[in-house]
Order: sequence, then C-alpha cells, then structure tokens
Amino acid sequence: MNAIKIRPLISNETEKIPSLIQSGIREDIYPLTIYSSEKYKFFVDDTMKQAKTKFIGAFHKDTLLGFAEWRLYDVEIFLNNIYIKGNQRGLGIGTQLLEYGLNQFRTPTTKYFSLDVFDNNKNAKLWYERIGMEKQYVTYWHIAKQRRLEMNNRLVFASVSNLKDADEQHTKYGFSMLQISTKNGNYEIGRITNDYYRIHQSEALSDEQLRLKLNEMNPYRKLLFLSKSPNVNGFKAVCTSNRMKVKLSHQLGGLNGYQTLGS
Repeated sequence: MNAIKIRPLISNETEKIPSLIQSGIREDIYPLTIYSSEKYKFFVDDTMKQAKTKFIGAFHKDTLLGFAEWRLYDVEIFLNNIYIKGNQRGLGIGTQLLEYGLNQFRTPTTKYFSLDVFDNNKNAKLWYERIGMEKQYVTYWHIAKQRRLEMNNRLVFASVSNLKDADEQHTKYGFSMLQISTKNGNYEIGRITNDYYRIHQSEALSDEQLRLKLNEMNPYRKLLFLSKSPNVNGFKAVCTSNRMKVKLSHQLGGLNGYQTLGS
C-alpha cells in the first residue's frame, strides 16, 4: 500500500467513526458504551471543537483506515480511542497514529501517557506493554436488570438537579449524565441510549432512595456498574478494562526504538 497520511479529522469525516469503533469492539460490550448511540457522530462533531480534544485519522488517498482520539491534560496525554479498519490491522497504522499524537500534542509539561484497554483485546494490551506501559488498576464491568420496585405509597427522597439539561443532552447525543442527590449522597448516573443506567459509585447500589428514583424514572433500563471488585452480588460480569500508563521521556522522536517512552 502507498504511504499512509496522518492528519486531523474534519467534521464531514466523523460519520465513519462509529462503524470503525463497532468493528473493533466486542459485540456484547458495544451496547454498554456511548458509541452505540445513533447520534454519537454529533457528540464527536461538538467535542472536536474543544481545544483539549484532538481527533486524527489515518488515510490512504481519501479512505479513512483508522482514527485516534486524544484528551490533553496539564501533565498527562490520554488516548481515549484508537481503532483501525479490520483488514488494515497489523500494518503499522496504529503505531503511526500513536507517534503522531504523542509528537504533535504533548507539551513540555506532559509527563505521562495513559489509556484504557479491554482485557479481551490481547494484541493491543501486549503492544502497549511492549512500549513500556504498565497496568495501574482494573475496572470490572457488570450488568443487571433493575429490581421491580412497588412505587405505590412510597415516597422518593431523591432529586435530579440537572434533569432539563440532561434531557436536552440525551435528545442531542443519545446519552447523558444525571446529577442525583439523596440524604445519603450525591451521585453521577449515566444514561446510555435507552437501555442502561451507568453507575460507578459503589455506595449507589446500597442507596434505596437512589434505586427508587432510577426505577421511578425508567424501570426498564438495565444497570451497568463499573466496579473495582470482580464479583458484585446480583450482577453478571461482562468484561474487564485496564488503565495503563507510562512516564514520558523528553527525547524527540517516535516509538521506533521506544525513543519517546521510558520509565
């Protein structure tokens, strides 16, 4: 194949991103992510206007073969997504996207490079380990149906502080984040399409008022719980993701010979 060109994506190219992601993610994991929304493209279009988020693509002529999404923080550069078209994997396109991002977006204050990778993506995990990345922690993904709670004569002492904004976001993107408060705590509860509530705070599972509120809003949404524990009572384990990280050196260059990365 002729030379691959790496460059920033523009808006009219982002409609190809969802299909690239879907082709590279396990079939049963895909519905648990915001990428499964039919409106995800609109989120990408808005997000790519932000200075701290960068979308780059790998092109052969005018064909998009892969893309990467980078999030830029004060001392860290985070690879939020990288996907390569199925028949183009193993040809070095991922390495080119990685090199481009690290060389173009890191600053003198950038000390670390990090990302998340699913356990089942063994080739990618091995690749990241070869360039010096180490596992920081593990997140276990669990799902369960909501318990059907009888709402008759039951008072729900929970409030959603951002319901109007969250509903507008959901209409626009197909996913949203709710801010819910009870007497026991404050919670961030994601809504993924019309299928899941996404929960990441362990105390949320034991807060009966929160569970009543979620049930009152939509009893048919399933629960997706991201946990530090491999076993959660009443939930089915689906997959495991790994946060990986490496300290960056200040040498110039790409990943050849691991010039850019070092412990």
